[in-house]
Amino acid sequence: MPFDDALKVLMNDGYIAQIRKKKVKYYIADMKVAIFALKNHGYNVVDGRYHRL
Repeated sequence: MPFDDALKVLMNDGYIAQIRKKKVKYYIADMKVAIFALKNHGYNVVDGRYHRL
């Protein structure tokens, strides 16, 4: 899947949102949903309650 199409899918599903500045930037819109999706796809994800030392 091309990069631009993947971004559209992620935005439509509510995983990421777009900030329009000089250069378009993306951020995670719903952290809980994003962590759940990454874990379901086999990624080891820290849920934000832990801080790296």
